[in-house]
Amino acid sequence: MPAPPRGEEAFSRGGARAPASSRIIVPGISGPLLFYTALAGCVLLFAAVYFSDGKRKKRRRRSRGAHAAIPVTATLKDEAAPPRLRVLYGTTTGSARHFAELLQREAGSLGALGLPLRVSVANVKDVDAEELQAEDIVVFMLGTWTGGVPPESATAFCDAVADMARDFRVGSAYLEGVRGAVFGLGSSYYGEDYCRAADALAVDLGRLGMNLLFPVVKGDDSTGAEVGFRDFADKLW
Repeated sequence: MPAPPRGEEAFSRGGARAPASSRIIVPGISGPLLFYTALAGCVLLFAAVYFSDGKRKKRRRRSRGAHAAIPVTATLKDEAAPPRLRVLYGTTTGSARHFAELLQREAGSLGALGLPLRVSVANVKDVDAEELQAEDIVVFMLGTWTGGVPPESATAFCDAVADMARDFRVGSAYLEGVRGAVFGLGSSYYGEDYCRAADALAVDLGRLGMNLLFPVVKGDDSTGAEVGFRDFADKLW
């Protein structure tokens, strides 16, 4: 009986023994080396996908920013029906409500120029954050309370928007197609807390995909908030 094949022979693909002369010898790779080689490949693949996705997101943000430079009135004549403009305010002293109602009156006067808008004003404490998705244009007038936080009446709304912006189930396209702008009220006397609530709200709205027409405009109580409001309204119209 022939001796069983030893290390100089190998199995062929069909299961038969193959002579050593026809066997291809592959240098051995130790277990740890194989593991770390595979791990390095996975890390490189993840990095390539991550940075590629980041570049795509930056391009989308830049394209939204370019489109966002168009004021509200520039597209009104192209609308099939007068768009809804919802003005939401959060206030402690009443200043944000005052400017919200002033903006409502200015918007109403656009009808005489053939630029109609359906305008409504509401306190954010009476608004569910999920309602924003059904709006055309939303303007926020937000005051600042001690420590740079929103007024008490606006805390629940701002917290809800922040939670949605951080919830992966909601997504970054939740408010896509909704235009918006934020006007902050406060005093520059308070340094870093100056209109911090308005800045935070704008960031969260942007994360949800809202097309912010321009960066946050601020009304400074220490020099006259009316100046900031006029700048805001001029940009909006």
